[in-house]
Amino acid sequence: MGKRKGDNKDGNANKKKKYAPGTFNVEPKMKGFLVTTVRGRELQAGREICDLLSEYAEQLYGPGFGEYSKEELEAAKNSEEGDATEQEKQGNDEEEDVEEEKEEEEEKEESLEDSIARELAELKQERQQPKRARKFSTFKTNTDCVIFILAMHVQPEELCSYMLNDLAKTGVKRTRNCSRIIPVTETCYANMNDMTAMAEKVFRPHFQAENQKPVTFSILPKIRHNDKVKREDLIKQLASKVGAGQQHKVDLRNYDKLVLVEVIKSICFMGVVEDYERLKRFNLQTIFEASRSGGLDSPKPKKDDDSAESSPLATSTATASEASTPNPDKDSEKEEC
Repeated sequence: MGKRKGDNKDGNANKKKKYAPGTFNVEPKMKGFLVTTVRGRELQAGREICDLLSEYAEQLYGPGFGEYSKEELEAAKNSEEGDATEQEKQGNDEEEDVEEEKEEEEEKEESLEDSIARELAELKQERQQPKRARKFSTFKTNTDCVIFILAMHVQPEELCSYMLNDLAKTGVKRTRNCSRIIPVTETCYANMNDMTAMAEKVFRPHFQAENQKPVTFSILPKIRHNDKVKREDLIKQLASKVGAGQQHKVDLRNYDKLVLVEVIKSICFMGVVEDYERLKRFNLQTIFEASRSGGLDSPKPKKDDDSAESSPLATSTATASEASTPNPDKDSEKEEC
């Protein structure tokens, strides 16, 4: 009996540690970006994508965009106190970076010693400033290979589209650890009432705007670590909000707009994007490879209004199979562990 009790106690302790309060820092009414990476490289991915987003935000919104007021800077410092222990715990990651530098075949003129010194200097400088000093900060999702970048002062879809199109045009590889980037217009708790209410707000400028023209759309949901949200129920509810009072059509192949929905544990992330297929499903590595081998742009297939994939959306009768893309991310699942 004693042994069994001890085993149960250990098991409960592990479970509490894994899902301890405060470890999942994303809250409702946030906006930013979900970023996928390779397992174990979440911290490095957060650093490089925040730097890249800051650079493009200054290009898009003007010089000095990343500067905080004194009040904002003080709030940023206070918000980072809770993450101090985690930063110290992961403080030895530069050693992994050094080993990776030895293995990777990169054309660099600097010596190994110079490379180590440079990386250590960058890490030291980064730790002397709060993560939000440039208005982008990394939040853990406690999910392997997925991080959230908080970006309250930008329009995520706008910035993401601007950045990806420029990366495709230049053909320069700017990231080592990031795989995909997904703009998030807003977050909410992952229950049907909150998700439906948030969808009405998120969808309004894309599907319910003044003088709205009919568009084709599809919905792509992904659910992780949550067994309460059912995929088909979610698609049906969201599809009804897209088509409320409009003449929009579902088109699984040649959609104008794609609704991206990510449910991770207790939080739902939602956004609406365009050019998802042309921009290689927002996969940074694939964009780089395509740009180096001829570019992304190609003639768009003509739409067939009578095809099986294109059908008017009935507000109250839209089914999950009508509104959901079967699996446009099938080819990219390998990199999202």
